[in-house]
Amino acid sequence: MKNVNWNFLRWILLALSLSGGGQGAEFVHESPSGFTTAGDVNGDGRSDAVLVDRVSGVVTVGIQQADGSLIFRPPVASGIPEVSSMAMGRFQSADQDTLALTAPLANRVEVISLQAEDLLPFQAQYPLAEPQFLAAFGEGAFDDIAFAGGSMGTKSLGLMANLQNGKFTPTVSSVTSATLSGWNPVTFSRTGTVRLAYFEQAVSAILRVHTLPAGDYSDPLSVSDLRADSRLAYGQFDSAQSDFFIYVPGHEKVDVLSVAANEKSFLPGQTAVFDAPVTQMLRLKGEAEEADQMLILSADGSAGIYDFSRAGGFILEKALDLTGDPGAAQTAVVLADGSFALLTGRGADGGPVAYRLYRRGPEGYFAHSGGTLPRLGQGSAMWGNVFFFNGVPFLEENPRLVGQWSVGDWSSAMIFGATPRADGESFVSSTLGLGSRFTRQFNPKPMGAMGALANQYRDDISLARLDRTPRVLGEVSSGVGISPSGGVFSEAVLVSLTAAQPGASLHVRRTGSVDFEPYGAPFYLFRETTVEAYAKLTTGERTPVTRVVFHFNQPPEKQDADGDGVPDFVEVARNLDPTGGADSDGDGYSDLEELLAGTLLNDPESFPNEERANTAAKLNLAIQPLPWDGGSNHEVYASVGLAVECHEVDGALLGAGTADKPLDQPVAVFSAQPAEAQQRLLVVSTPLHYSLRSDGEGERRGRELIGLIEVPPAVPIEVAYQYQDGTLGTEVQSWITAAQAAYRSASPPLVIKAVGVDETLAFLLMEARLADLLQFRGLGGSTTGFSLTPFREHEYRDPFFPSTVSSAELRSLERAVGDPQFSTAVRLHDLLRHYETVVRNDAMDPAVELLKRLAREVYRVSSQHHDEEPGLLKPPLDVLRQFVRFINLDQEYANRVNLTEAELQQIYPILYPLRFDSPVRSHVTLTLQIPEETPLDGLTYAASVPEGELYVLMDARGRPFELPGHFRVTPGSQFSITAYDDLPSVGGKSALEVLSLSLTTLPLPSSTDADGNLLPDEWELLFFGRMGLNASLSMDGSGYSLLQEFLAGTDPTDAQSSPTGEIATFRFGPVSQERQPDGSFVIEFAWTNTLSGAFEFVVQSSADLVHFSPCDAEIQSLGENRYRAMVPASADPRAYYRVGVRLP
Repeated sequence: MKNVNWNFLRWILLALSLSGGGQGAEFVHESPSGFTTAGDVNGDGRSDAVLVDRVSGVVTVGIQQADGSLIFRPPVASGIPEVSSMAMGRFQSADQDTLALTAPLANRVEVISLQAEDLLPFQAQYPLAEPQFLAAFGEGAFDDIAFAGGSMGTKSLGLMANLQNGKFTPTVSSVTSATLSGWNPVTFSRTGTVRLAYFEQAVSAILRVHTLPAGDYSDPLSVSDLRADSRLAYGQFDSAQSDFFIYVPGHEKVDVLSVAANEKSFLPGQTAVFDAPVTQMLRLKGEAEEADQMLILSADGSAGIYDFSRAGGFILEKALDLTGDPGAAQTAVVLADGSFALLTGRGADGGPVAYRLYRRGPEGYFAHSGGTLPRLGQGSAMWGNVFFFNGVPFLEENPRLVGQWSVGDWSSAMIFGATPRADGESFVSSTLGLGSRFTRQFNPKPMGAMGALANQYRDDISLARLDRTPRVLGEVSSGVGISPSGGVFSEAVLVSLTAAQPGASLHVRRTGSVDFEPYGAPFYLFRETTVEAYAKLTTGERTPVTRVVFHFNQPPEKQDADGDGVPDFVEVARNLDPTGGADSDGDGYSDLEELLAGTLLNDPESFPNEERANTAAKLNLAIQPLPWDGGSNHEVYASVGLAVECHEVDGALLGAGTADKPLDQPVAVFSAQPAEAQQRLLVVSTPLHYSLRSDGEGERRGRELIGLIEVPPAVPIEVAYQYQDGTLGTEVQSWITAAQAAYRSASPPLVIKAVGVDETLAFLLMEARLADLLQFRGLGGSTTGFSLTPFREHEYRDPFFPSTVSSAELRSLERAVGDPQFSTAVRLHDLLRHYETVVRNDAMDPAVELLKRLAREVYRVSSQHHDEEPGLLKPPLDVLRQFVRFINLDQEYANRVNLTEAELQQIYPILYPLRFDSPVRSHVTLTLQIPEETPLDGLTYAASVPEGELYVLMDARGRPFELPGHFRVTPGSQFSITAYDDLPSVGGKSALEVLSLSLTTLPLPSSTDADGNLLPDEWELLFFGRMGLNASLSMDGSGYSLLQEFLAGTDPTDAQSSPTGEIATFRFGPVSQERQPDGSFVIEFAWTNTLSGAFEFVVQSSADLVHFSPCDAEIQSLGENRYRAMVPASADPRAYYRVGVRLP
């Protein structure tokens, strides 16, 4: 008999006047696995048992028979996942109890008739989002529902008044921000007023008890300074008034509050201390006017029936004998007549597996009957590939899932009828695919099923579920689409919500928010965030809460979707599009520059007036003009003071300087600052006419020179800043401050370029090729009018009207559009180097040498004769552009150049090949796989098949390519890749710029057995969600062990799906050993089961009985489950051997 220490305790009490009347309501008991209560579900006048699983919402009903025994029905899905509260009351009928369930995620109150085996739920009108607690409460023939809602923020308390026609009128009468628990109906005496009791939980707990004559939550009776996580039980014992028991599961102490005779306060508190920690206390109602008793479950798995008196405390009346039960007492269901079903054992889902019914007799309680609780069988699997619905899929708007089966690895040929059936196939290998086709019938089909789906819906339509996360059977459609649907991201992501039904209003809540808010517009995320949303329909109903989680593999300060040097979170805070490019307002100053200068990013009239800040895009240029002197017909150095400008390809001026140092070979040194750091090419130019050193007063014989600058890859400037979880505005300002310091100390790269007639010719050849490529893609306007020099004023006068291209459009030429075999792509830097090399190495092609002579002759003619007839001779650049594009030399120049007609005829044939035979990007299609091990350097590696050569995978921006998450970390995953292979090597390994990638095969799962229990880890996780199970146990009550169920391929959670034949034993029999003359050993042993062929035996040796290593032993079968191991001689002076068994 357990000892109970009895002490007195002082409590803080608040006594208030309470009044009201009405009938009692059934108390709901809560345990870690779920909820239990009782009610007359079929109107036969007998109290029935009701069990609800907390996680799945599955309802199990035990119908009380005339002899008092219980017959449990098969579990049925309620459609309410993660149940937070339940109530049993007369909600739909005056002579029959129905069940009310709710959960914040389900976002509704569902009232369910349990009269038939098939649940018939309807959604009761509830006024707010996230209902959390329910309790039956009523004074008449029908019960109302007292509720509290709001799982995170402000809780609303109120009453759903029963209109007795299947509808409720909800009224909110109070709010609280406290965390609530233990919502239950109580009375202060056997026939007294039904009141509502609950706890407000914090560091300590407060018990509040209300009367609700009209849903009024004011003026409760309150008891403060209780222990946190307290739970409540109560009853009537040796007093007319109730005694309340406050306990914390897992603790020995129970606090007692006794109701005063006037029922307006509690008497001074007492405390009882049990020998073992208490896990649950349940009231056993006494007959007529007899005292109640308490059923108390303890942490050691025992259970006992106790009497209680205010003077003597708890006295153990009967310790329950659990001999023969499958395990410890988990919880119980108490019926209205005081009998109870003790639920024992623990199944794979954590819930009890058996029950024993105790009834009250003349000598006290006795064990009446018992049995195994029905489990969720194969037809109620939490995931599968044959799905049954209560409507016809694709015809019913929102069919509910009522059952699932797993039929092989792929299901097809679904036929729905009186006995539905489908074909299943198993995955054979990555080369053979599916095989071993079989047909399975589903008899009986799930209750309420009206249609079904399999993987292969039609020959041209297949359905596959990629997420094996358990789902709740019967759950209704979410009604809200969240796009994207979560995942792992490296940049800020724009999240949008859509409603499935027209007219529905959307409500959303993000991590850090307390309450749901109306959804207005898409929003950006850049931190790990849980997004929850629901839709409120035009009918007033609310859909379940949809929950999506967004993860980021880069911290906020490293996320930069458009590569402009400004983190995404900064642009989001400034109401900019993180993918919108470097210059949001188009004023020529990058967003980064404007942030550093403190000007407005989206106002073109607001830009920095001071010297432009250093950014990753800034370049220092040293440009040496090399004019052509028509008098000497040679290249000469520029005169001091010659102006040089730098432009973007669309004509925007980026910087300018003068050639002034050194005096004998002047170079223009200045800075150019594009708006973005991803530029590939910049244009440098001199004026149209300028003076040469040899010119006399007023002479200007120098002619315009144009060249292309190859912009080097931007070296990121590291900003010493880390996101600190402050307010967004504070974080933005902190980053700007850190960035200003970092960029002040940065040194832009220096680009040195000489620009003469040869560079101008290379420019024109490059421009012509770009015109062709752009026109093919519908960019850059017409081929005839395309120009990289729109900054030249005279180009806008008749007959030439230039069309331009943006830097981004120009960069797009570096990637194919569609299939790379049919879409030419070029690397702009490589193309420029090609043309400059062609012009520079003219000796290799006489025709190119003649083309260079022609270009110099054009400059000579203009230099010598332009001043004589200024309106007659066009600028050399225009003349050569016309010649390169259209093979047409201006007649005024044709009459003056020192080339014969025969020499010109040699040039014409090479112009088209120069344009169209230029280098294009090469690509490859390879089969690669994820390697087992790769360097930990942040790069993305893949290995060739079967050679194993490592490649580095890059994206178009030169960053490590992000593999799709489903096989990013699965070694052995194979995929087909099309990629450019013209990148420079990275760390000595070939680099590939990924164009497209498609998964071809996933590796077959290895049958690992990390816990050594002979059960594959994947199998354990699949059926039970955990490893480390005892392979000899039977989890479904069939008697067949988990190991035999695995070997037979049956469902270890369903007794109806069991192996055939005898129950096998798995253990070693007698072992003998004999030393041979040569020092070897013969070990003989037995493995006593009929399935020996399913295992592999190993022999290991050790010199110290601590460190064992495999032996090269030959194992032979002797028949009749006996085996012989031939162990070679050991070099150690002593050796120990052991025999083990494992999965092959």
